[in-house]
Amino acid sequence: MSIQFMAGKLKGDERKTIIQGVQRQRQEAALGAIKPRLPEFCEEELTVKLGRGKRELRRVGGRAREIDWQCGQCGCRDANHFTRDGHYRRALETGWGHVEGLQVPMVECQCCGHDVVCTYTILGSIGAFGSIWISRCCLAVACAKVCAS
Repeated sequence: MSIQFMAGKLKGDERKTIIQGVQRQRQEAALGAIKPRLPEFCEEELTVKLGRGKRELRRVGGRAREIDWQCGQCGCRDANHFTRDGHYRRALETGWGHVEGLQVPMVECQCCGHDVVCTYTILGSIGAFGSIWISRCCLAVACAKVCAS
């Protein structure tokens, strides 16, 4: 979108239109930069929590590897008993707008076969209306990585 601009002060509706246009472009750019990175951040956090990458074998014997995620059924916290279990899609409400179709990794407990309750740092906590808010700090880091590449 380009608007012809003359030096001097803008007044009234013209000023409002230009400001709204710039804000809309900023919002679209932020969402466009963040949306493809969110699943990557979740996958990276999952790799760190489990202590292994995709398709790497679990180390069941030996020392337990306690993490802050917990099985919703049996209460297990040992990352050695957790495996990746696909993804689910969800919508995300951010300060910059709505993100549709975000893929979030799921984790399964191998002790009982039920889902592990995962709270991804980048996604924050679930709000009162079921929407997730991304922390501005995490978004700033994400934007910096996108701008650097």
